[in-house]
Amino acid sequence: MPYIYSKMAASVDVNRFAPGGADMPVKQGKITIHGGAGIANKNLITPNGVVTEVTDEEMEFLNAHDTFNQWKKNGFIKVEKKKVDVEKVVANMNDKADPSAPLAPADFAKADDNTAKPKL
Repeated sequence: MPYIYSKMAASVDVNRFAPGGADMPVKQGKITIHGGAGIANKNLITPNGVVTEVTDEEMEFLNAHDTFNQWKKNGFIKVEKKKVDVEKVVANMNDKADPSAPLAPADFAKADDNTAKPKL
């Protein structure tokens, strides 16, 4: 089974649709890719990345999904065939923060700088 390693702050659902009556697509299900990277959990542990296990069939669908491929291209997710330590995988991924991640103190100008605006 494939594993999706994510550096995204929020979990995302990728919906599966099938043609329906009157040209209205019908939702057949969803695949949830877990997020939470850079977000402190209830134990105040802030993971650098998270992993989601998917079936081969789900992976085949995701590989044909444009948005999923854009996340891969931008370095926010990575797909591996076997499960390995999350920290090792995300250490080699994109250094850019997920745009939906909360601001951290390092995102702000130095205290002696009067601008104090986030670096985006």
